[in-house]
Amino acid sequence: MIPTRKSEESNFKWKAYIMDKLPEYIRMCCKAKEIQKIWKIADSDFYTTIKRKDKTLSYKILILNDWESRHEIIDHRSLFFWIPRLDQIQDMIDWTKWECRIIKKAQFEMHYKNISGEQKGTFVCGKTMEQLWLTFVMSERYSKAWDSENEEWKTT
Repeated sequence: MIPTRKSEESNFKWKAYIMDKLPEYIRMCCKAKEIQKIWKIADSDFYTTIKRKDKTLSYKILILNDWESRHEIIDHRSLFFWIPRLDQIQDMIDWTKWECRIIKKAQFEMHYKNISGEQKGTFVCGKTMEQLWLTFVMSERYSKAWDSENEEWKTT
């Protein structure tokens, strides 16, 4: 069967978006204290926890979908970490002014070329859109860059 535009569109609607669930992205989110502070707990948020027994990070991502979980997070906030979706990360950038959108787009393109290694003729594998946008937000809003060797955000 030859796919038509109509069939491609209907298939696209049913394909689930696959969020970055890699341990590196989870660590980046958990260590981004500024991002954690702005978390407005809502249904459909992704989050992870600290294991209560040994105080290590759980790499299992959960989705908030009930009142019991919501109250558990509110009551024990320091044990839970928000893992923002791509749309939530993009909403952290102020796109309200037309001029601002053009400037931000140019800054994002420069950031992408820098982080991807495109300017150096090499490409860094394993970078996801979530990681890319999170590093852009942390750079633009908080002047921080991810140090993958020490696994922490450093002031630039």
